[in-house]
Amino acid sequence: MRSIIRPRTHTARWIGMASLFGAALFTGCNNNTSDGFVGQPVQIKVTGRTDLSAEIATDAGPYVFTVVDTAGTGVQGVTVNFTSAGPATLLSTTAVTDQGGSVLTSVHFSQLAGTVAITARAVGITTPAVVFTSSYAAPASKIVGSGGGQLALRGTALTDPVSVLVTDTYGNPVVSVLVTMTATGGTLGTLSGRTGADGRFTTTYTLPATAGAQTITASVTFNNVVNTVNFTETAN
Repeated sequence: MRSIIRPRTHTARWIGMASLFGAALFTGCNNNTSDGFVGQPVQIKVTGRTDLSAEIATDAGPYVFTVVDTAGTGVQGVTVNFTSAGPATLLSTTAVTDQGGSVLTSVHFSQLAGTVAITARAVGITTPAVVFTSSYAAPASKIVGSGGGQLALRGTALTDPVSVLVTDTYGNPVVSVLVTMTATGGTLGTLSGRTGADGRFTTTYTLPATAGAQTITASVTFNNVVNTVNFTETAN
């Protein structure tokens, strides 16, 4: 009996190769998790330092943010927009994430000391990322007194305390500046101390038992120079 030789077909082989190629292609696009594909941005977060601050009228940064996928891997090529609230100007308002998914921006602080919020947003990501920074006053350069010119009975305390305000060039209060007080007569409640967060040092004063004008002097040293302000109080 003669054998019948059938032509060999490659259909099955090509189907198998196509299936393998398709599976490989799909695997290359998938991050092997059930959450989604590699590169799908789902979160933006602060990844740089959060304790940055600087003197007023100067630049500060960088403030770093990172866009990640469901696996926590940085996503490249995502446009991030920045906004700020507070006494500062952004040096860049938009950036595109790098290979690690990161972007950065910096700010220029104004002449007013205070807290600044920097917010980063990306399309498709619901919750923005926010970092807070702050500026502080320049070195002390001015001293202003209040509470002078009071009149009271001899031997009694003044109605209002004697106060000294220390500021920088722009009028921002300067903290922790040493103030020294002296008086020609009478009694000061505190002879020295440091300015508080409001830039002020305050003390009480009791007039002497004799009538007449008394001079209180407040002294502050900055730029290696002793700066003074005088108060005249009168006992009657």
